Amino acid sequence: MKCSSLAAAVSALIPGGGQFLTGHHPRGLLVMAGVLLLGALYAGASAAYPPGPAAAEPAGPPAAVGACFGAAFLALWVWNVYDAYSLGRAADAA
Repeated sequence: MKCSSLAAAVSALIPGGGQFLTGHHPRGLLVMAGVLLLGALYAGASAAYPPGPAAAEPAGPPAAVGACFGAAFLALWVWNVYDAYSLGRAADAA
């Protein structure tokens, strides 16, 4: 298996893992930190919206807040996989 395919697969499962695999440790740490930061921010946003008094009122932030965090996470994840693949291709060519 080529390094590019393996790096992309690892990054798809563990954000930043493909960057670590190709030897770009600081970049991998930044990706991991970004994912953790997004998770922490979303958890904080969720805690700011306690459940309502009625059972029908859901707990958590409004759907727009969740959609924004979801879009940011998806963008980071897609870039992460692409970046790991690109770094793996450079390693394959070397």
